[in-house]
Amino acid sequence: MKIIKEKGFIVDNEESCIEFLKQANYYRVSAYLLPFRKRDGKYFPNINFHRIKRIYEFDSRLRGVLFNCIEKIELHLRTQLAYYSGHNYGAIGYTNADIYNEKHNDEKFKNLIQVCIE
Repeated sequence: MKIIKEKGFIVDNEESCIEFLKQANYYRVSAYLLPFRKRDGKYFPNINFHRIKRIYEFDSRLRGVLFNCIEKIELHLRTQLAYYSGHNYGAIGYTNADIYNEKHNDEKFKNLIQVCIE
């Protein structure tokens, strides 16, 4: 909190700021200060830290929404790939090196599968 205040940000509620920084940590939050930095390295005056906190929280919620969407897309793609592979190459077709391109390391792939099974 001391560093934030030294940069010129206004901290209305020190206890709340400290609790927030304990949860988020200064180094992560410091990236959210950058848009308020001038070319000379100093920060614009009269910026309330509560504003930074709200931007951070918005970013966190947005990230959650995006990850939720990405997870649905990933699940759909994996399902489609498994469906395609299973119907075209059989239930254990993934073990057939002939269905992959030349960059596929079949031995390494099979070893990884075995490790997962064990």
